[in-house]
Parts: sequence; C-alpha cells; structure tokens
Amino acid sequence: MQSQSGTGLDPSLGIQAQQEQAAAQAAANGAQQDQQTYAQALAAAQQDTKAAIQQSAQQYAQQLASLQQAGGANRNATGGGPLVAGGGGSVSTAPAGSTFSDNFAGGIDPSKWGYNYPWSDACDTSGNSDATQYAAYASPACSGQPNPFSTGANGLDIAINSGNVAGKPAYTGQLYSKQAFQYGYFEETAKLPTTTGTGAAFWLMPQDGSWPPEIDVMENLGQDPSKVYSTLHDTGGAAQQQVASNVSGGSGSGFHTYGMDWQPDTTTFYVDGKATGSMATPASMHQPMYMILSMNSSPPGNTNWGSSINTSQPVNDSYQIKNVNVYATNPYGP
Repeated sequence: MQSQSGTGLDPSLGIQAQQEQAAAQAAANGAQQDQQTYAQALAAAQQDTKAAIQQSAQQYAQQLASLQQAGGANRNATGGGPLVAGGGGSVSTAPAGSTFSDNFAGGIDPSKWGYNYPWSDACDTSGNSDATQYAAYASPACSGQPNPFSTGANGLDIAINSGNVAGKPAYTGQLYSKQAFQYGYFEETAKLPTTTGTGAAFWLMPQDGSWPPEIDVMENLGQDPSKVYSTLHDTGGAAQQQVASNVSGGSGSGFHTYGMDWQPDTTTFYVDGKATGSMATPASMHQPMYMILSMNSSPPGNTNWGSSINTSQPVNDSYQIKNVNVYATNPYGP
C-alpha cells in the first residue's frame, strides 16, 4: 500500500479520518479557487466598467463638439458670429419670426451693416453739418481716425467723444443696414446718452437716397432722458406727425425697447412693447428703406433741435444697442 506522507494527510489517523481530512482539504482548495475566480471576475467587471465609462465620456465629448460646431454654423448662417464674442461669451439667437436680427455678438457684421450712408464714402465727414461727424472709423479707409464703435456683452456701443476730426469738435459714428425693408415691425433694445447737446436715433431713409421721407422710430435729447420722439417726415421734411413718449425710469438709466409697426395704412410706435401713438402712413413712405443707427450732437448756438453741446468740457457718452430685430408682423399682436 502506497504511503500517504506525500498527500498532506496525517498517517497516524485511521482511514475514515484521513478520508474526512481529504474531503475538508478539497473543500478548502475549492473555496480558495472560487475566491480567486471571484476576484478575477470582479477585476474584469471593473475593467469593463472603466472602459464603458471612458467610451461614454469620449462619445459625449464627440457629441458636444458636434453640437457646438453645428451651433456655430447656424449662428454664422444667420449673421450671429462665433460662439464667444466681445468677452461676454454671448450667443446670437434670432427671435422666432424675425426677418432680420443682430445682437452684435462677434462684432459688426459687414454683411448686415455699413458705415456712414449707403450712397457716400465710408469716411466722408461732410454728410452732417452739426458739431459731430458720421463716419466709418472702423473702416480700413479711415485708419487715421479714432474708432467710436465697440462690441461686448451688451451689444454695440457707439461712443461720442471730444476730438478734432475734420475740423469738428467731436466724433462719433453711424451704421446703416445693408438690407432695405418695406413695412414690418422694427425694434431695438438700447440705452441712450444723457449728455446735454447729444442724442441718439434709430431711423429709416429711402433706398434710393431721396429725402424726405424719413421715419424716426426713436430720437432722444440727452438733456431730457425722460422722453423719446417718434416722427414721420413727409413732403418738405417737416415733422408733420410726431409723438413724444415717456420712458419709465429714464432712457439712460437702463435698456428699453423702441419699436415701430410700419404698415401701408398706419404706422404705430412702441416703447417697451406698449403702443404710444399711431398715425396714417404717408404715400411717400410706400417704398424700401434702410435702417440707420446714429449718434449726434448739436453745435454751439443751435436753435433747431435740442440744446447745444457744451464745448468747454470734454464730451464722453455713448449709444448702447443690445439688439436690433425686424419682424414681418407685429410680435405684440394687433
């Protein structure tokens, strides 16, 4: 009979005891093997989970990049510019139903806006006879002139500052829309200047360069920020129809909306979404017109419109425009 000394069994035990010891050892070996199998399975599961998480993270990153790229394409298609603009990180999104929209994210879009007037040179300083000029300071042709235009988190800023440019004591800027419109609802969100002798305007002039007519959606006088003026200039250029609207809290203390619903029969003006006056649309205004955004100042001794600018102290103010939107129909309803 073979010796049991090499099996790990105690030879001093009886056959039954040795069998029981062998069974116990086998059970222990099986348990150890099961533990090793469990540990291996657990490690494999953990590795699979880690790989799945990494794969999910990669897929999410790819999807996010794809969405950001698509969003940038959509913004550029609507003239909204890139994702990050003016340090504010704002995104240009056109309101539903709008036919034109700009919040100036990414700067002044040259496909939407031009400088000065559409029928004059961008650097022409002779187009305005008052104490300021309307000029394309940001244009390459005007590299020797200061730039009154800037964009940021609050949209477009048109500054007015003291400075001898073309023999005038102040400088500022003006934009016109590259697109002409005939009828629709026009609206801007803006904060207006409050310096005596300065003013801002959101207005329209005919595409063919004729004058009159002229539609002033909003004009303000810096010395009276409690009001804005909306005017239809017909034959002769006089303000035949005008409405003065109160601005709650003042036009220079915060942003307000200034709008106009221009239709073939009537033209209605709005402040902060509320109608302030309605008048018959003159026949001369049944034609395409450009939108214009401008700053201005009145010369010393002015007796025509507003108060004179004080040239004994520096002028430093601005017209801040958060957005400009045009709709085919009035978004506030009839």
